[in-house]
Amino acid sequence: MDKKIDAIITDVDGVMIGNRKGVNFPYPSNDVTNALVNISNKIPVILCSGKYKKTVADLAIHLGLNNYHIADGGSSIFNPYTGDDIGNKFIDNDFVSQFIDNELLDSFHVEFYYADNYKLINDSKIDDFILNKRVEILGDQPIKASRQDILNTNNNLLKLVVVVKDDEKDRLNQLVDDCKSVFGEVASFWTSHPYLENYSLFVITPNGVSKNYATKEIISKLGLSDNILGIGDSFSDWSFMQNLKYVACIKNSQECALESIIREQRKDNFVIAKSVNEDGLMDVFNELSLI
Repeated sequence: MDKKIDAIITDVDGVMIGNRKGVNFPYPSNDVTNALVNISNKIPVILCSGKYKKTVADLAIHLGLNNYHIADGGSSIFNPYTGDDIGNKFIDNDFVSQFIDNELLDSFHVEFYYADNYKLINDSKIDDFILNKRVEILGDQPIKASRQDILNTNNNLLKLVVVVKDDEKDRLNQLVDDCKSVFGEVASFWTSHPYLENYSLFVITPNGVSKNYATKEIISKLGLSDNILGIGDSFSDWSFMQNLKYVACIKNSQECALESIIREQRKDNFVIAKSVNEDGLMDVFNELSLI
């Protein structure tokens, strides 16, 4: 498939980073890394991730991607080389105050994210297994803080992440439904990481913020054409991919919701590739004549 592609906007976890430690975790495989470096010498490669800013910046620098990137589910849009920010969005102070008193903190592992660090509340539920995995994924240790400390710094909160076992998602969904008066003030979505199997992440971002919002901001800022390729692996990625001319799905499971919606919504200009642990990105790049 010979297509004119002027930029790539791609998810990270489950697309270029998998769960094979030392092979495609915590960085992409050698083949994918070399391909991304070569492609980025010709067109912008923009990372679009739910990971926090510091981790996305590290990956962008590792890959030599000197342009704007998206972190924190759309709350952060920045260039790690120049330090330029299109603009960070923060969670409303009133929401944080109510959230801290919610029973979620006593029931689930909750992480609070800022531009340069992330925090756990020291008297909330902290799951050591989850904590150790998350430290490996993020490449950074959290700061343990008091509830008062979170309240004192809540005007800089980019996102919240609630980590739950897959079989506890219904319980969390019920808690969220019971707290709609609070959760209505923010945006949220479910995601996962291949290195944290059998767990899901419920990500809470500022109201109106999403990967789709951030993608539009970058396209406008860089004056990009319509010839953009979006790459993802989960249903939540469709929010930023749906308005792009070309789309690709890294198929990490037999029942892939993103593949289903792509086949439903698109007649052409799409690629369905192998899993991240099979370097599915290389299929995409070869199919679209990018390498």
